[in-house]
Parts: sequence; structure tokens; C-alpha cells
Amino acid sequence: MEFDLINMTSSQSKQQYQYRIQPAIHGTTNWVTLGEEPMADVHFETPGTYQLAYKAFDNELNASSMETVQLLVLPEDHFAPWYRTSEFITLASIFVFILLMTVFMLLAKYYQYRQRMHREREIHMLEVEQKNTELELAKDEALRALHVKSEFLSTVSHEISTPMNGMLGMNFLLLKTPLNEQQRDYAETVKHCGEVLLKTINDILDLSKMEAGKLKLHQHPFKLKETLQDALMVTEGNIKKKDLTLKMEWDANIPESLIGDEQRLSQVIINLVGNSIKFTPQGTIMLRAKKIHDIRNKFLIRIEVEDSGIGIPEDLKDKLFEPFTQADSSNAREHGGSGLGLSICKRLVEAMGGQIDHLPAPTQGSIFWMEIEMEKPV
Repeated sequence: MEFDLINMTSSQSKQQYQYRIQPAIHGTTNWVTLGEEPMADVHFETPGTYQLAYKAFDNELNASSMETVQLLVLPEDHFAPWYRTSEFITLASIFVFILLMTVFMLLAKYYQYRQRMHREREIHMLEVEQKNTELELAKDEALRALHVKSEFLSTVSHEISTPMNGMLGMNFLLLKTPLNEQQRDYAETVKHCGEVLLKTINDILDLSKMEAGKLKLHQHPFKLKETLQDALMVTEGNIKKKDLTLKMEWDANIPESLIGDEQRLSQVIINLVGNSIKFTPQGTIMLRAKKIHDIRNKFLIRIEVEDSGIGIPEDLKDKLFEPFTQADSSNAREHGGSGLGLSICKRLVEAMGGQIDHLPAPTQGSIFWMEIEMEKPV
């Protein structure tokens, strides 16, 4: 052992040292005096914990304060290779044990997490399945209600149109007989009201067929130019009543004959031209037909109906093709109509694989356009 007490006394003379070890190692607990060198060789026979006390004093016996330290004495074989190996194995075993416990705890938490996620997934799947069942039931109920409504509309429309056609036929015969001016005016009013009512009934019947998925298209070769001209002839009477100008522009690049549903296409044209006549107090109505492009004997045809009428407000354009919708409720009172025409036109054009929309005219009025792809007969 080596002591380190630097000038612990009040004197400048040389220092000497004393130490004492407890418990006693050689049967004595007295202080052991050293020379001027603060070093001592001590042999510990028994490993354990000891307390070393030491102090310094000079020739005049002036002593420093006592200092104490704890000594840990290890057995001699502590530093032997086998002891270190066993110590390493012990430490390694403890480390492996701690590592295994940590892994086990992590696996246990992961297993608990998997179980919780599995339960939550099962609950979610049950909820989704329940929602799907509810949606299927709601869908079936809606389809049944739609079917019932369509059947009702179809039946009612048929039951009303049959006597209506008879009434219009008898009124037509009445107009062929000699009538005075007042009687003829009454008969003409009956004819006009009957035709409006019959058109409304037919519109409702068409709409019910479309909603029920019973609308069938009949594709066959027809001459598009003649179909457009015939549609204009149907509206010629109303054109003359309002003193309007009706024009038609035809693109010579359109084939003479195309394959499509002539009757449904004519219905759309008559409806669009009729709307333009209805909402154009004066001016011109233009019907245009032009080829956009052709690919492998299929022609994309664009048909436009432009008028110089009152136009359509910007905030009502999105609702224009919805059933029972008109640009202005006052127009319905003034011009008549059920608001089904444009909705039926849209569904017919889409059923034919085309599209239909509205644009404002460059100066005043509206442009209704549709694009339909039709094939040229071989």
C-alpha cells in the first residue's frame, strides 16, 4: 500500500506515517508506524472488506487528521483464467437471459397486438357485411319501388293516351265539318290542348321506360339529311305562327346513309327545335350538321340547334337536363311544357352512345349540341 498525505502537519519537518487495519489481519489492531516512505506491504490471508485508517505526524508529534478508506480484498484465484471464464459465462448468461426476456416480452406484446387487430378486423368485417346487407336490401327495395313506379306510369300513360287519341281523332273530324268562327276556335283550342297533353303523356311513358331499362334502340340504315328535313317540317307550323326564320346547314362530307335509330334521333331533333321555337320570340333558328372525324368507317357527327331567343341563366345550366326542370318557372306558365324534354333528349343521346350539352350563342340565345358516332353501311 502507498499513502499520499502531503504536509498534513503544521511543522515543516519530515513526516512519518501510521496505519491501522480493521478487522485485524495479524491479531492486532494497534497503529503501525512507518518511516518517511508512505509505503507498506500487507498480506491479507482472508478475502473480504477491510477499513484502512492512516495519519501523518512530525518530530514534534503534531498529527494530521486521520483518513480512512475501504479495501476490497479478492481471492487469489479471482484472476485465474478459469475464474474469468466462469465470470464471463455468468455475465453472458445474465445478458442472454435479459435478452430472451426482452424478446419474450416483445413477442407477447406483438401477439397481443395481433389478437387485438384480428378482433378489430373481425368487428370491422362484420360491420361492413352488415352495411352491405343493408345496402343490398335498400337497393332491392329501391329497384322494386322503381319497377312499381315505372309500371304504374306506363299503365296510366297507356290508359290515358288511348282515349286521348280517340278524342283528338274525333276533334279532327269535327274540324272537317262546317263550323262557325267561334265553334272552330273552340275546336282548335281542344286540338292544341290535347296535343300538349298527349306529348306530356308520351314523355312520361318514355321516361318510365328509360328508368326501367326497357328502352330499346332500333339500328338500321337511314338518310340523316332527310331525317333532319322531316323533323323541321314537323315544326314548320309553329315557325310560321311566330314568324321566325328556320335555316339548315349541311356538311357535304357527311355520308348520305348512316346506321342508327332514326326515330329516336328525329325525336331529339324535334324536341330541341321545338324548345328553340318556344323560347325565341323573334329571329332565326339554325340547324347544323357537320362531320367531326371518321375512323374505320365510323363517323362522329355533330348536330347543333342555335336560336336567338332569351337564352339560359348561368346558374341554371347545371340543372338544365334534369327531369321536370325549366330555365324559368314563368316560362312554363307562358310557354307550357312539363320540363321532361331535355332530360329525355339527354338519355336518348347517351343511349345511342353520344353526348349532349348546351352553350351560349355568340350574340344572343342558346346552342344545344350533340355528338353521336354512327357507322356507314357497307
